[in-house]
Amino acid sequence: MATRYKVVLSDQDMQSVKEIVLGQQSLYKPHKDASVDIEKWTKTKLMDAGGKFAVAHHFNLPVNIGEDGRIFGPRLPSGPVLVRTMPKEWGDLILHNSDKDYRLFVLVYNKGHEFHLLGWCRGDEGKKTEYWKDPTKSGKPAYFVPQSALRDINDLLTPVAQRSKP
Repeated sequence: MATRYKVVLSDQDMQSVKEIVLGQQSLYKPHKDASVDIEKWTKTKLMDAGGKFAVAHHFNLPVNIGEDGRIFGPRLPSGPVLVRTMPKEWGDLILHNSDKDYRLFVLVYNKGHEFHLLGWCRGDEGKKTEYWKDPTKSGKPAYFVPQSALRDINDLLTPVAQRSKP
């Protein structure tokens, strides 16, 4: 199992995360869709943006913010990183068929200002038949990569990760 790394975001970082999410509300306009639970949407976006901040901080890199205000995972020498943040410490890294095989995916667990970097894998490494599941019986199966199958977060800087470029 990969070593876990804890990153604690400062109040200033969390304020930046909140400002980004407010900007995303004006970009995506979730309040215009009656089926969207705004509180849940906002909580999910805060967790997602915070996870990206945490990974960037771990590698001492700037946060990758697009011109339109969207936030992306940091760009490492091995390529851009896609961050999947979850509120459950025991959860799996979830990959979808549409996720590119050559992309690098990082799993992060969030609780308050604390973000735990749990590990990473390339898309093709996570798309194993044994990981294909539909645990909620929603008709939307995905690949649920167990934490035990993830690489150590610091290995993202090694030639192994760099070989994942297309």
